[in-house]
Amino acid sequence: MAGGVVARGSGGRGALARLLLDAGPGEDAFRGTAAQLAVVERATCPEPGERFDGVRELVEAWRAVS
Repeated sequence: MAGGVVARGSGGRGALARLLLDAGPGEDAFRGTAAQLAVVERATCPEPGERFDGVRELVEAWRAVS
């Protein structure tokens, strides 16, 4: 991203996971497991301090539940 600022944290990456695994509105449409949904919810938490510290931590959490 030339000239842009990359935000710390994993909110955007978690949003991508939700986009790819979400079949529509409502958590019952999520196409992953409950554990995967918990990882996505943490990654997309509105409060940045509650999210993963970075991509590595997000990936480790994802791999642990996949």
